[in-house]
Amino acid sequence: MKPLKKFTRAFKLYIFRPSAFKPTFFAKVALVLCFLLALKPILYACGWYPEPETYRFVLFNPSLSNQKFQPFYFTSRFLYDYENLENRYISNDQNLQEWIKNTGYQGDRKAIDHILNYVSPEEFAEWIEKRAQHALSANPFIQFLEKNSKQEIIDYLRFAKKCEIVNTEYKADPWADKYEAKNESSVREGLQKEGEQLYQSSKDSFIKFRIGFQLVRLARYANDVTKTKAYYEKYIKPFPSESIVYYWAMWHYAEMMADIPYRDYLYALVFEKAHDKKVRAYNLFDSQEAESALSFAENEHEKANILVLKTLNYVGRALPDIKRIFALDPKNEGLGTLLIREINKLEDWLLTSKYAEHFPTVFLMENKERQDTPGYYDEMSEKNYQKDLAYVKDVLNFVENAPKNSVDNPSLWHLMSAYLAFMDSQFAKASQYLNEAQKAKGLNDRIEAQIHLVRIMSELHPENTNKQHDDFLLNEIRWLEQNQQKVYQFRKTFSKLMLVLTKRYKAAGNMVRATICHNKINGYVRFEGIGSPKDKYEYDKEKGENLGQNFYSSYLFFLDEQASSKDVEDVLAFLDKKDKTPLEKYLSEGLNKDRISDLLGIKYLREDNLPKAREAFKMVSNDFWLSKDESYLNYLNSNPFYTNFYQEHSQSLADTVRFTKYTLVDSLIKVIEKAENVKEPNRAKWYFLAANCYLNMTFFGNSWIMTRYWWSNSELYGSNYLMRLSKYKDDEIYYGGKKAKEFYLKAMQVTKNEETKALCLRMVGRCEKQQLIIKNYPKRYDIENWDDYIFNQNQYYQQIKQDYPQFSDKLLFQCTSFEEFYQKLQ
Repeated sequence: MKPLKKFTRAFKLYIFRPSAFKPTFFAKVALVLCFLLALKPILYACGWYPEPETYRFVLFNPSLSNQKFQPFYFTSRFLYDYENLENRYISNDQNLQEWIKNTGYQGDRKAIDHILNYVSPEEFAEWIEKRAQHALSANPFIQFLEKNSKQEIIDYLRFAKKCEIVNTEYKADPWADKYEAKNESSVREGLQKEGEQLYQSSKDSFIKFRIGFQLVRLARYANDVTKTKAYYEKYIKPFPSESIVYYWAMWHYAEMMADIPYRDYLYALVFEKAHDKKVRAYNLFDSQEAESALSFAENEHEKANILVLKTLNYVGRALPDIKRIFALDPKNEGLGTLLIREINKLEDWLLTSKYAEHFPTVFLMENKERQDTPGYYDEMSEKNYQKDLAYVKDVLNFVENAPKNSVDNPSLWHLMSAYLAFMDSQFAKASQYLNEAQKAKGLNDRIEAQIHLVRIMSELHPENTNKQHDDFLLNEIRWLEQNQQKVYQFRKTFSKLMLVLTKRYKAAGNMVRATICHNKINGYVRFEGIGSPKDKYEYDKEKGENLGQNFYSSYLFFLDEQASSKDVEDVLAFLDKKDKTPLEKYLSEGLNKDRISDLLGIKYLREDNLPKAREAFKMVSNDFWLSKDESYLNYLNSNPFYTNFYQEHSQSLADTVRFTKYTLVDSLIKVIEKAENVKEPNRAKWYFLAANCYLNMTFFGNSWIMTRYWWSNSELYGSNYLMRLSKYKDDEIYYGGKKAKEFYLKAMQVTKNEETKALCLRMVGRCEKQQLIIKNYPKRYDIENWDDYIFNQNQYYQQIKQDYPQFSDKLLFQCTSFEEFYQKLQ
């Protein structure tokens, strides 16, 4: 591109002569706010924070036991996934099967479903009147009823549809002011009488039972306790309890009970049998009364179910009650779910902090009154962590010692033992249990997929990267990819697995492997740091950069904050490696050498190593700087060697001078060489230009992208003030203008011109002003006359007034005076 090829000439012509350019639109307009995001950057939106389920660590499939319990899998939310629940239709399916069985209908079940659940009372009433002339007569189930003279069923359906009007929020006329007959007790009483008569005249026990159910509903929605109980005792209890309608009626009956323990006992029965009522029973079950409810249980199975419902309502360590359930009913269908909940809890309590570096999403506190006390979360985090380390052993001891001939799925129990052993760092034992799970009864596709995941976790040796290790890992990963349908929420799960590999390789000191594993995270989980129970805002100046951010949108930002410049050099050397193993080739697919070379240059700039930075930026192709997919065309399009008293992100008057990072650093080195050459006649001017460049590479300048990937006004001035505590090595340079100050002062030292000295001091004062704003911003609302306060605190502005009173008014109060002094720079 011509502007790049002709850079040298453009630099020579205009670096000292910004006024040679006509002001462009961009030069006239100051950018008030920049949300300048380079590449695919880390995002911080005001007031936004990720939902706990985004960062909660979970690798053990919660659905391995019983998918009927899906809403009650462990979660940081109230319920797990109620909105997308598939098994809420199980109860309706049961009802349809009962209709098919008891009516003799052999046609399409959708026809019955349509009549029972989708036909409105008006539509059914119209059919009663018109019969053959009505469209409903084409329904196969209706045709069956008419052909076989099933008038008793038709009469029941007509009655049930009329009951819908008063038993639901049904509205015949959507524009009406009130629900039709909703509050008319006379209509409800009339329906009760009609139902009682219909019951007496009916000879079909199937229909009689359903009439009784409608009567219970009518009484319950009328809030009539006496009639609800009477109808239930007379019309429901005498019938067999296998029907789903039996438990629907029991639900309405329980709702009217004042005796809480007895009501909870009924809720437990409904919870087991009526899947569409599980969530409601869970919500209303009073865990505090569970022990009293046990007295109503007729057998050990019912006792176990009461304890299951109690345990599902508990987010803490629930092993004692799980042991009780196992003793009462070892094949209880809720046991597997409860144990997986404990495993998922332990993942949250132990592994969320380890791999996501965040407080657990469900945080147990001993004293809620102290929750706002400084340091209390750290204190409780350490206490909980030690308790949870012991709790892993307790749960493992129970699961591995449970008689496998007593449990419903031995394969699952061996698998749970394996994962618990992994969390307890007993890797050999974990492998042993995985082998047992592979051979045991109950193995299915989902368990098989989990075995592969746990095997990677337990048999990975990050300190060992020989061919055997690599072949094992690649084979396991390939199996998971080829069997995605077997893996629970594959995309999320695979990302969590890659996060684990990243952290474990990093802990072993292998940043190359950590980086290429991070490369395979698909964007769902890239986070670290904020909220960590560890050192939240500290960083290792020798090894890496900032450890305080928490969302990495690519491997590049992981390297940016977690790697040293030496680590980045190692990654670049790895990319040039000719004999990569198949695993290395797979993991490194998509790594971009230009981007990583750019990062290396950024790191060396932060270390103030200009020669190394130039060398790194030189490795980057021009196509990268010019690509429309990158941000350098937009955010590296100004003259970094020019600024004035107030110009920051807006393009300069010399805006047609375009730099790449390489040409900018190369030019800066040459400018500094001239400034430090004692034979150079105008050293002050060269020092001043170098200072301008350093100022423009700060947070406040037009070339901030030289050392950062993103920029936000809230970074320093917004609500997220703590961002400033998460420091890079060059924060004093980037935010404080340390290097810019240094070179302005050098220019001041080598000049004898009073106007130049005063101008240099004014520019040092500009750097100081920004630093004062940052330092005092938290208390800005407590300071009267904020602008005057900042001005008076600026030692360099005061020095101008004292040492150069003849220039102070122009330099401090006339924004257009810069050009006058700049033209005399010598």
